[in-house]
Amino acid sequence: MCLHINAQEAQTDSLSPKQNIIKSNILGLAEGNFTFGYERIINKNISINLLAGYINFTHWAPSRFAQSILILHAGVGFTDYLQGYVIIPEVRFYFKSNKNKLPRGYYIASHIRYKNLKHDFEDKILYQKNNFLGPPSGDTVNCSYNGISSELSTGLTFGFQSISKKGFAFEWFIGPQLKQIVINRTYLNSDANDTLLIGKFEYRSEYIMQNVKQFGIRAGMTIGYAF
Repeated sequence: MCLHINAQEAQTDSLSPKQNIIKSNILGLAEGNFTFGYERIINKNISINLLAGYINFTHWAPSRFAQSILILHAGVGFTDYLQGYVIIPEVRFYFKSNKNKLPRGYYIASHIRYKNLKHDFEDKILYQKNNFLGPPSGDTVNCSYNGISSELSTGLTFGFQSISKKGFAFEWFIGPQLKQIVINRTYLNSDANDTLLIGKFEYRSEYIMQNVKQFGIRAGMTIGYAF
């Protein structure tokens, strides 16, 4: 009986030193987000998690102007070359008391997220027919720009983290966040920095600098190692 109890205590003690986790967000790799993190347990229920990442990604989609004036021009795609960084400090509360000081199980977390990106945006409109507000059919208008965007967001996440006996960690998380985004653009077509009519779409100062609030969803999966 005593030997059985002592064996359980020894197993519990063998887990107690693992109060730290280094990790990487594997879900972010799909969007060129190379994020690494460090988590430290503070007490039986609370931990501090810090993520930092480098972003290098090329985004292609149908022209945003094509979506606004489909009848005036062909849908030429845009390409946005993104490069920057992201920092996410986070405080987590684990629902189950972790007596071994292991950050594992279901949790809820509050985070602040800052992202800064440099944009090299390439977009041209190809007109399908003559229009008195735009250039004749077959001509293109350069809507490309260089820009910088900064994003500050805050939100809550719900997740689950497991740690194997060998110290390998896996987690998933998801939750809502409110984002404040500021974008400054310099259009390569100098006319667009003032006023340029393209079909029924008009460039205005709001397209040179934007300050918008958005609601979004933050989600991810990480793998790591506890020590």
